[in-house]
Amino acid sequence: MRGARLSTPPDSPLLDPEIADRMRLFHHFASGAQITRLSVDPDKGMAGRTAQALIDVLEGNYGGDPTKMPYVVNKEAFGE
Repeated sequence: MRGARLSTPPDSPLLDPEIADRMRLFHHFASGAQITRLSVDPDKGMAGRTAQALIDVLEGNYGGDPTKMPYVVNKEAFGE
């Protein structure tokens, strides 16, 4: 990964040489471009999706049910 900055801390257990033959680290491919990370448009960028999810929760959109909100992740955490 020439020129890339590894965000995993150097002391992370994921970088342990003991598991190197069974473990590979890849960047999150959807995060590879600036537009996908930083666009405020929820249809394009994670920043926009995060902001829209927060707005939906705070405003009680979709009947206040986070499991119906398109930009809320880990919807199973809100299930019964």
